[in-house]
Amino acid sequence: MWDAFVGFFKGLFGGKASKIDQGQQTTASSGGNSSNTTAGRDVPFEAPPEDPKKKVFAELEQAMPALLNRIQKDLRKFPVRRRVGLSSKSVSVSVPDSLEYHYEDHPDLEAKFRSLLNRGLVRIERVDGSHVYVLTEPFVEYLNQRGSRFRDRESRSQLNQ
Repeated sequence: MWDAFVGFFKGLFGGKASKIDQGQQTTASSGGNSSNTTAGRDVPFEAPPEDPKKKVFAELEQAMPALLNRIQKDLRKFPVRRRVGLSSKSVSVSVPDSLEYHYEDHPDLEAKFRSLLNRGLVRIERVDGSHVYVLTEPFVEYLNQRGSRFRDRESRSQLNQ
C-alpha cells in the first residue's frame, strides 16, 4: 500500500522522488531580486546587516532637515562648491567660492556641522587663519540623490503659494 502511495506521488511530480535526510539542506527563493527566502531544516539564515550609512542619514534628516535642504538647494545653484563658511549676519566670512550659512538662520549651526564632522561627512580646512568646513563627496552625492524628493516637495509648496 505504501508503494502505491509513493508511486502516485511520483506520477504527479514527474516520476522523481528525493528524500532529505538529516544534515542535508534545501532552500527556495522567490526569484532574482527577491529578498524572500524559505529555508528548509538545518539551513542557517541571517538577514543582511543594515547599511550604516542609511541609519546615519536618517538620523541627520531628523536632526537638521532645514539645514540639509538649504545645503542641497545651494549645491544646485553652485554644484562644484565644497567649502562652507559659518558666520553671523553682521560679520561675513570672506572665503572665496564657498557656501555661507548664518547662525541666526540655523539654531545650533556650529553643533550641527560638528556632528557632520564627527560622522566624516565634512572636514575642516584652514583658510586665512580661520577654519571652514569642506563637504565630502559622499555627503554631496547623498544630497544630490535626495534631490528629487526635495524638489517635488518644494515645487508643491510653491504651487500652494
